[in-house]
Amino acid sequence: MAFSDLTGQDKLKARLASEARAPHVASYILSGPVGCGKKSFANEFAQALVCENPSDDGACGKCSCCKYMKEGTLPDVLRLESSDGKQIKAESVRDVIEDIIISPQFSSRKVCIVDLDHMSETLQNLLLKPTEDPPPFVVFIMTTSSYASVISTVRSRSVNLVLLPYSDEEIGKILKDKLEDIEDARIEEAVEFSSGNPGKAMSLAQDPVFSDLKDDVMDLILAIPVVSYTNLLTEKLRLFTENKDSIDDILVLMVRALEDILKVKVSGAELTADIRYESDLPRIRRFISEHPSVTAGTIGKSVAAVEELRSALAVNANLEASCGAALLKIKKEFDK
Repeated sequence: MAFSDLTGQDKLKARLASEARAPHVASYILSGPVGCGKKSFANEFAQALVCENPSDDGACGKCSCCKYMKEGTLPDVLRLESSDGKQIKAESVRDVIEDIIISPQFSSRKVCIVDLDHMSETLQNLLLKPTEDPPPFVVFIMTTSSYASVISTVRSRSVNLVLLPYSDEEIGKILKDKLEDIEDARIEEAVEFSSGNPGKAMSLAQDPVFSDLKDDVMDLILAIPVVSYTNLLTEKLRLFTENKDSIDDILVLMVRALEDILKVKVSGAELTADIRYESDLPRIRRFISEHPSVTAGTIGKSVAAVEELRSALAVNANLEASCGAALLKIKKEFDK
């Protein structure tokens, strides 16, 4: 592989290619949210560092070190990674610390890839001496999804390289390259809700529950005027309490559903509204016909209630209480 084989992060790739030819420090941290591609960039950076003929595009892919690296048999690349999601063991860290002082066998450098997300503070402390005074041929490449959780002494010895959000076009390309049997509409939906994170987009595109979630949210919005307050705070509230990990997606879908209702409302019964999901059009029209008191102003205030809920959850407000309060605000608007 080469850096050009990885989609996006052009500035980061240029920086890594430059560092691969002449490292400025002995320790780098690649930071960014889960799913942003840190491990892929760490591996490519490692290969460029051990490559015999690195270029502006990283590793040459042809030298003996590149071939051994591709096969996973290059002894000059050490790894402290979790294969099962569990914490890395102390003995594994100590083994690597002992190994890095031994001169590389094939390359001019020895590289150690470290997954800081699966290392306790105690284990991170074991890296202080190796990162402060490593042998001249050693380079550490560390990855983390929470830079603030890395102990300050490790941060102070390292250069932090941040992976930025990807564009929609870049995420779409990644999904199409990796998911051959996924329909375009599914990819577009996953990209829209990915927040610039290809890992999240990949998960959404392959998750059948996410498609159901869109329908569940529309069902909730359309039912608000007819359900009782008790039902709203019990049965309907379960959509939030049973999908806590998808709460951000639910809030986005609520706003989208309200926007689609508004589009149909202002377009008139005879016109085709430009809504995201054409299959929702018949029931949205029926909803508007049955609830003429729901106005553009009503919908606008309901969107504001969702945004207030988003702000409350962002500062760790109680999820159940906050979601219940937002649903009550929307129902009161719909019931006017």
